[in-house]
Amino acid sequence: MQVESDRGRSGTRSRRTLRSLWIVCVGLLLLLLLKTFVADVYRINSGSMRPTLFGGATHPGGESFTEWVLVGYDRAPELARFDLVVLDARDGGEAVVKRVVGLPEEKVRIWGGDLFVNGERLGIDVPRPAPIPIFDDRYQDPEAFFYYARESGVWHREGGTWILEGKSIPPGRSEGTMFLNLPLRDEYLDPAGERVEGLVEVNDAVLECEFSLEELDPAGALRFRLVEEGDTFELRLVARSGGERVELVRRNQTTLQASEAGEREQHVASSDVNLEPDRFQRLRFSNVDNHLVVELADLCTLRAGYDENEPCPVASAPGQSVGPRVSFGGEGVQARFRALRILRDLYYSSSGTFGVEAPADLGPDEIFVLGDNSTSSQDSRHFGSVPLSEVVGRPRFVLWPPWRLRPL
Repeated sequence: MQVESDRGRSGTRSRRTLRSLWIVCVGLLLLLLLKTFVADVYRINSGSMRPTLFGGATHPGGESFTEWVLVGYDRAPELARFDLVVLDARDGGEAVVKRVVGLPEEKVRIWGGDLFVNGERLGIDVPRPAPIPIFDDRYQDPEAFFYYARESGVWHREGGTWILEGKSIPPGRSEGTMFLNLPLRDEYLDPAGERVEGLVEVNDAVLECEFSLEELDPAGALRFRLVEEGDTFELRLVARSGGERVELVRRNQTTLQASEAGEREQHVASSDVNLEPDRFQRLRFSNVDNHLVVELADLCTLRAGYDENEPCPVASAPGQSVGPRVSFGGEGVQARFRALRILRDLYYSSSGTFGVEAPADLGPDEIFVLGDNSTSSQDSRHFGSVPLSEVVGRPRFVLWPPWRLRPL
């Protein structure tokens, strides 16, 4: 009886082992089929797409931030502008990730850091990649990145909140203003929140913050400024009967030379609002591709475009901006500020030939691709347009490391 029992257990174990082997084999076969026909995992090996995707270390000898992405195969994709794609290996190299900026039968040009399609900048409502943070007060100390009149005593700090006690500041004085104290370059923050210095000056900036208006004199104003070349774009909050008014104005050498005081700035847009005292409001003020957008919580949105920037009269090179590019503060006002971020748009440097020296004419089955980290990217500026047949698929998710898991 014992022998038969041992034989029964042995047969059961054999069947279980065989079944396990079959499961492993089927699993491996399914994985092979998935890797061959559906999707695969790719390791990012370069820094050309930072900070969208990270490969390697941002500093020599520094920590590696290499990421692995899940790529869904698609040899005939219906692509939209700014989609991410994986391209077949070229010249015996590895497959690469790039961003589509030009679609079939378009004319694409890189000029002054901006993208022109069929001779024009993209419209204000065209979806764009998210702007890139270059300062975030969760990671950087504003004391190291902004300067202000410390001796005036109108600014002080409570934790992560900056308090402006500017009721005594007369109109036209700058004691109540904080100025960005670094050039606006093509830098970015690494996954640890550390600043990676840029190489070239960029043109388009975004200011984000939360502010709380506590007191505002009739002659006072809360001000937010973005400077590009010879233009100063100022968003100001002033008092009105029964509430406040948001005004967006433009000043440059031409307006300042006007004979009438009321013409020394150009009125761009405005809206009446009613702010709740001592309540923080979210503000986003951007100038991207010559489009100005102001988003003040759920109270108002202002939008306006302009043709070109006026050159800076003291610049040493065309397209250059001089002085602080971003500032905020005011006079005749008491307010609080927090959650401060400065961001920039994607900037495309003028290296390479294709689409730089002259527009690139794309055929019916061609696309134009660029890397987000433009000064470190080999892309269509260097090797020309890409046939759609070279598109392997699209990256969908960052899978590794797990603490940076995110959709793309």
